[in-house]
Amino acid sequence: MGKSVIGGRIDPNIKMTGKTVLVTGANSGLGLESCIDLARRGARVVMACRNMDKGNQARQRVLRESGSDNVELMMLDLSSFASIRTFAEQFKEKEPRLDVLMNNAGVLMCPQWTTADGFEMQFGTNHLGHFLLTNLLLELLKSCAPSRVVIVSSKAHYNAGNDLNWEDLNLTKNYSSAHAYFQSKLMNVLFSRELSKRLEEKGAQTQIYCAVAPELEMETGKYYTDCKVKTESRAARNDDFAKRLWDISVQYVGWNE
Repeated sequence: MGKSVIGGRIDPNIKMTGKTVLVTGANSGLGLESCIDLARRGARVVMACRNMDKGNQARQRVLRESGSDNVELMMLDLSSFASIRTFAEQFKEKEPRLDVLMNNAGVLMCPQWTTADGFEMQFGTNHLGHFLLTNLLLELLKSCAPSRVVIVSSKAHYNAGNDLNWEDLNLTKNYSSAHAYFQSKLMNVLFSRELSKRLEEKGAQTQIYCAVAPELEMETGKYYTDCKVKTESRAARNDDFAKRLWDISVQYVGWNE
């Protein structure tokens, strides 16, 4: 366990004053808890939420429990490329820096829905949405180096098997909401793996640890559980898979590298 962890929790004395943190899926669960913790550490926290009513309620809780007034709310629907592009432009217009991007939002085992752009909902939101958002904000992140991208996956990625369904990533045949979720979580790990190669910079407690721990400043592309590095599934360690997924994602989201 990292030296910044005390009794299973991140050292409260580690401050984030002067740093800006963007958290997706910030209105509930681990995203909300992360916002409260990071605001307490002095960070400027930008909460990205799809539902603004729930987002406003969550922001009030962050303000109340953290004692900080440096918390903003912005609308972001990760199931829509248009929304992501609008959000990124607005963020860059109003925010001069971005030190930590926490890709936390996720859709869990939903019916066979599709995104606004026609992709299976969990593939389109959990992976493609964050893939596009990260790339649109990458130059701002680089300008604030050493910055961090925290991509939240889960143990569910081990259940995805030894490969992705490359010929049908939308799982249009024999759809399984559970497998679609497992596959999207494997994509999160593969995305982190390939992203770490392309950058020249080197429970909620785990993602907060990844965002704030000084000893991780030069770490990249690792998978963490309980604030410790853990070996990913065999498929998640496959560099060819990571590169292939990146190339496919570039085409799907219309990203010009």
